Amino acid sequence: MSETDILLCRPGFESALCAELRESGAMPGTPGLGYVPVEHPAGRDGVFESGRLVKAECIQPDALKPMTAETARQVFSGIVARSKPWTIRAWTPEVVKHEEHARRLKGITANLLRLLAKADPLRAALHREPESGKAEQVLQLALTGQGLWYAVCSAGQVPPAFRMKMDSQAPSRSYLKIEEAFVRMGDYPKAGDRVLDLGAAPGGWTYAFLKRGCRVTAVDHGTLKLPPATAWKQGRVTHLRENGLTYEPQGGRLDWMVSDMLIAPGEALGLLRRWLEGGRAHRIVCNMKIPQREPYAAIRPLLQYLKKHTHRRLLVKQLYHDRREITVMVWGKDER
Repeated sequence: MSETDILLCRPGFESALCAELRESGAMPGTPGLGYVPVEHPAGRDGVFESGRLVKAECIQPDALKPMTAETARQVFSGIVARSKPWTIRAWTPEVVKHEEHARRLKGITANLLRLLAKADPLRAALHREPESGKAEQVLQLALTGQGLWYAVCSAGQVPPAFRMKMDSQAPSRSYLKIEEAFVRMGDYPKAGDRVLDLGAAPGGWTYAFLKRGCRVTAVDHGTLKLPPATAWKQGRVTHLRENGLTYEPQGGRLDWMVSDMLIAPGEALGLLRRWLEGGRAHRIVCNMKIPQREPYAAIRPLLQYLKKHTHRRLLVKQLYHDRREITVMVWGKDER
């Protein structure tokens, strides 16, 4: 069995993932579009990793044209057929311009299932679709320039899909980022929560809180484009045309402080330090823009600071809905 793991990431951030892996003591191999092969990687899920095929095996490209029953048997060999329903998770680069790549993987998956049905009807009969919720095993597939990587794991080892559904009334696609943050944190706003949204315009994050009945102070010199509805005008949202970096709220500790501002990583770190060390909010979600060159080097000071200075639940992640940015999530009680 191979000891190679395939770590997936957003295309364009392979070098950032490699740098992160090296700092953890792992030795990444040659990266490809949206993935990095690693021998004996560290167990933790890093900032730039979006998925992982553990102890993956590879079918070479020439063995995929044409595929044979033997190829199917090889790919599905790790599936236990004895009353253990299974499903498939196929990974493709998360960018629109690679739709052709996704179509090719979909075709390969269909052919593999067709060949399996002929070669091993019992195993094929136990296949379940992901939405059924009955799968116990997952066959993970990832198509790369090296070929088709595959690995089998238990359903509980595969991260959930974090592709959020857009709300037609949301003012911007940034709404998807805060909704994903709620899911990853497992912590959701509730009616009456006090929220401060720094850099709020045009209002995607503010909208996510308002629709749940929160009271929001939205700070931004720009215009909010919230949908016309009476409920939004009954004192639950206050728009202040001020600088989110320097704004000082009045009153006690907030339930949420969230920030999605176009500022440099150093400024974002300064903002986080002020809010964390002041204990000003129960939950913090802060989006940090990162540069094109050496993105991991740009966020290293942030990671070092958070490791030393926060004892609350913490997640730093490039979200599915992030682009050239990462998101810092802090919540829960101080564990010191």
